[in-house]
Amino acid sequence: MATEGPTLDIQEETLQFLCGSRAINGPQELIQILFDIGKLLNIQRFILYRIVNVTEAEILLLFSSHTRETEYIGQIVPIMGNPNLEQAVSTQILSQVPVPGIGIDVAFPIGRNNLVVGIDNTDGAREFSQEDMIIIKPAALLLATAYNAGHAIHTNGLDGLTGLANRSALNSAIDKGMDIFDTPIPSIEAIGFFDIDFFKQFNTDHGHHTGDMVLKHVAHIIKREAKRLGGKAFRYGGEEFVATFSKSMSHEEIDSIRKSVEDSICMFEGKEHKVRCS
Repeated sequence: MATEGPTLDIQEETLQFLCGSRAINGPQELIQILFDIGKLLNIQRFILYRIVNVTEAEILLLFSSHTRETEYIGQIVPIMGNPNLEQAVSTQILSQVPVPGIGIDVAFPIGRNNLVVGIDNTDGAREFSQEDMIIIKPAALLLATAYNAGHAIHTNGLDGLTGLANRSALNSAIDKGMDIFDTPIPSIEAIGFFDIDFFKQFNTDHGHHTGDMVLKHVAHIIKREAKRLGGKAFRYGGEEFVATFSKSMSHEEIDSIRKSVEDSICMFEGKEHKVRCS
């Protein structure tokens, strides 16, 4: 069963889905498949869930067969009270319990990444035949495969400790003008480098666990401040971080990121600590 985990940024979720879809001959083809099946079988919505823990699921996306629109939700919902979702999560097999007006009509559990694809007809519960399922199941698998493919690429471009894009992603952005999803990005016009002062001393005096806490704290501040200024944060390596911008930035603007780190309070061992950054 899945463990607790943070929800993903919706913009990143969108990119994951589109990137994964390209591996299946393009997102538009996948959308067309879902639309055609929805029209044929009168399915109103396809819903992709990620199981967060034994009681909660995250709605990753919702595809409407009527409008062809895909919404990236990022909403945490309870599993209890949604009979088919609950059954699929607990048994790891397809569940189709006709309960009018309650939850989804069908739930397909997809083992990898703890995904469940829900099929819903908001006009009322209906039971799909075995022949219907032969048509529906491949579409559900395609939807999950699109997510998994994009998720794998996304994960490979992230630093495991801080969750920031890593040096490989930065090099790709600089060398190819592409993000980790091979999507064109605006050219980099300004860049800021940040180095935690006396970081090795943190590790020596307090241990590597505390050092990791400091890295995550600083990463959070730099990501927040870079985003505020319209940029993107990376962990370059060790205690070094980078922020890139697609527009010219003044020295004062970039230095405001450093000042935000130094003005923040890092808590560990029950004490407040200041972190200096240059």
